[in-house]
Amino acid sequence: MTVSATFRWWLAGGIVVAVLCLGNFDLILGKSAPQWDGADYFGPEFSLLADHVKAGRLLLWDPWVAAGTPDSAEPEFGTTSPIVLAAGLLSPNSQAGFVMYWMFIWALGPIGILVLCRHLRCPVWGGLIAALGFAASGFYTGHAEHTAHIYSVSWLPWLLWRFDAALLRRSYWAAVQAGVIYGASALGGYPLYMVVTPGFLVLWSVGRLLDSERDPSIGLSKQAAHSAAAIILMGTIGAAVMAPSYIAFFKDTQGYSDRTGTRPRESALGENIFPAGEVTTLSSPYVSLLDIHHGRFWPLADISMRSIYMGCAVVTLAWFGLLGGSRWRWWLCLVAVLFLGCATGYQLPLRGWLYDFVPPTRYFRNASSFRTYAILLGAILCALGARDLDQLDAETSNPRKLRLVISAVVLAIVSGWTFKVVTHLVTYRPPIFKVAIVHEIVTWGSIVALAFLLWTRKLRPATFYALLVAVAIFDGVATLRISQLTTHSPAMRAFWHVMNVEHNPSLDLSGNNLFRDIDPPASLNNDPPSRFPSNRNLPLKLATTENEIALWNRYYMQIEDDPLLRQMALGNDRMWFTDAAVFAPPTDGNFVVYQKRVQQLQNPVILIHSGPQMEQISRKHAGDKEQRLPTVNPESLRLASVARISRLSYWPNSLAFHYVASRAGWLVVTDRWAPGWKVTVNGKPQAVSGADFIFRAVQVEPGDNFIRFRYRPWGWPYLLILSWGTLFIAGICQLVMSIRSYRARQELGGA
Repeated sequence: MTVSATFRWWLAGGIVVAVLCLGNFDLILGKSAPQWDGADYFGPEFSLLADHVKAGRLLLWDPWVAAGTPDSAEPEFGTTSPIVLAAGLLSPNSQAGFVMYWMFIWALGPIGILVLCRHLRCPVWGGLIAALGFAASGFYTGHAEHTAHIYSVSWLPWLLWRFDAALLRRSYWAAVQAGVIYGASALGGYPLYMVVTPGFLVLWSVGRLLDSERDPSIGLSKQAAHSAAAIILMGTIGAAVMAPSYIAFFKDTQGYSDRTGTRPRESALGENIFPAGEVTTLSSPYVSLLDIHHGRFWPLADISMRSIYMGCAVVTLAWFGLLGGSRWRWWLCLVAVLFLGCATGYQLPLRGWLYDFVPPTRYFRNASSFRTYAILLGAILCALGARDLDQLDAETSNPRKLRLVISAVVLAIVSGWTFKVVTHLVTYRPPIFKVAIVHEIVTWGSIVALAFLLWTRKLRPATFYALLVAVAIFDGVATLRISQLTTHSPAMRAFWHVMNVEHNPSLDLSGNNLFRDIDPPASLNNDPPSRFPSNRNLPLKLATTENEIALWNRYYMQIEDDPLLRQMALGNDRMWFTDAAVFAPPTDGNFVVYQKRVQQLQNPVILIHSGPQMEQISRKHAGDKEQRLPTVNPESLRLASVARISRLSYWPNSLAFHYVASRAGWLVVTDRWAPGWKVTVNGKPQAVSGADFIFRAVQVEPGDNFIRFRYRPWGWPYLLILSWGTLFIAGICQLVMSIRSYRARQELGGA
């Protein structure tokens, strides 16, 4: 590859970044701000992670949200991802740091498309069009609020690049590199992609066996065996890298959350699907925005998961490359259709078959996320179609160029007709309807005109490529501007301003004397208040109970909804003592008795559960087994008294204090119970018991008790050493190999 060609690829990368910046200009300048989950969930969490890393700590436990959450067990937060930690370290403030991280991982995906297209020997202009279409696709514009989705998918082109290199070059080192990328993509990403991506790579490897460009000297059996070995090696390395997050998810959420098992079949197939009619979103990014405030036009589909738009030029080139293409391309098209079929959820049997016969797919819902792989394959087919077109320059006949004209005309007619019909089916249209019309006419009209001029030889190929790239740039910028309704909002600036101005970087909770409120301050809530809870209290370091959490628990939700039950966990006086403890398992039946008793006495009562009993809290343990367990006698539940403590030391991963007990009994701390909590009383280890279904309890003796809680997830810090050690060793090996390769080239050049 010549220097000039390398420069063109770098220039293409610069254009991709420029388009993303132009399309999100208001966001970068601070005129607009992240919205929805970006403001309520991922943004505040990123601020908390940044405060930890700047203080030289890693985020394990979050005491400010929902009475305490094991954030290290939530893969979406990226608490052990070097990429997320580096972004947090460089974060100047809550909003700017999050936007910087957000834009970086957004750009990472289309830049990866360029790298993959170069590997596939596609022309620069074709790779650039594919990258621009991917950058402004319905996946990114829809999931802009979900940085965990963006984080996972932006690594996919890079992973596919190294995995395909492992297949074509029979290189196990490339498979190791793919494993490193796979593991890194899971450390801060959405778990669905961690499960589905290996299956996608298996299908990709099958397609490579059908490829006419495959080395014929290698038999199919040997190639298949190598593909299997590459996938196993990739999975092994990836498992080592992602170990801290995923082992914590399965180990440290037992007894904390109901969400540790498989999803019900109706949830996996019916929640946030991609209705078949949403194929019409290929025509325009505007179509997915129809009826945005009512949700009746696209039922069962979240606004973030409606669109598969990927650009007019991408669709045209992909179709052109498919016609008369190789078996491998038709296989990729078939795989794309297969994933779209899975995305439709219950509307087709495919997702149900996966649920029944591939057990790991039972752990997630959001069937629409399968469409992501179809969008990725669309970008790849586009680049391959551009490669075909680029190779026609020297031909004197034009039958294939005529095919391009016909494809462009047919697709433009279908797109325009679809846009007109669908937009006239709804009563409410977003105010950018006229802009969407102009976008539709300009993009499709330009592509048809350019294809016709190329066929009639009124345009030189180089000029055609340049103008087609210009259309793709316009398409990308216009799409990002049209889709701003789902990416960011000027209305959110006020809330982010409060989070920036009142940001408290301190991790020491001792000064607040255990104080906890119900909701974030009024200055952080919508007016009228949003029906969705938020975590906007995190940058301010104000502890609350009404928050947005993914690791929900049915008992916590019922306690939070009951003003009397939740009162014991609010304010400053939220530690309780009883000398008449009652022991019973945390079952639904006992919760009913507990709730009625508290309402009867109008004061807290204490019910103690052992650690093993707490770990049984899960929906799968309810029902007949629970009904056979005896329920507690309500009369045995006595009033608890407020426990006055002293010499408080309160940090995210530790809680220490003195309590003088008048008699032996049980002390209840209204912070959440989790398996990772350990406790010592006067220096002696004790078991951390559960209390009132979700809290922590410890046995105390008469007199002064020095109680110290410490949170350490299972396998900590050894799993972190395994993960980062794998990344470090792979990085050193790659550096050594690169140095040796450079020296070899220098010696060869000198000779």
